[in-house]
Amino acid sequence: MARLIDKILPPIAKPPNSLRLKTGDLVELKSGGPKMTVIGLSLHGFVICQWFDGESLRRARFFPSNVAVTKN
Repeated sequence: MARLIDKILPPIAKPPNSLRLKTGDLVELKSGGPKMTVIGLSLHGFVICQWFDGESLRRARFFPSNVAVTKN
């Protein structure tokens, strides 16, 4: 018997990952900028990255269409 909550709220499907990104991949914005490390993918389909800006660690999320995988 299905639980009542499953009838009201269907399970959340993972967003498509057309770039096949995974944690640890190096990416950069297609428009340019620093190389960034993928630290995760959000439930809404964003790519979450971190990088160093001088001595400061920065984090941000980007649309997958705005990033490109880089070669080491």
